[in-house]
Amino acid sequence: MESFVRTAVPNQRHRVPSLSHPSGASVGSNLIDPLEHQRIAQVAYAHWEARGRPIGSPEEDWFRAEHELKRLEAEWC
Repeated sequence: MESFVRTAVPNQRHRVPSLSHPSGASVGSNLIDPLEHQRIAQVAYAHWEARGRPIGSPEEDWFRAEHELKRLEAEWC
């Protein structure tokens, strides 16, 4: 099941797949801020490149990026 996220450009949305964490926990709402989505995507892409650009399991890099950004945000607050 997919949901959509509004982007900064009117009438466009990010398509965000419905995922669950590898632990089996639900990810929660699939609606995220477009800027947050972009930051997570950039960090996840860097992790994917660092792993040698393997095929499959993009959620591994996405969840790692989310966790890393949340940890950094908590350290700054």
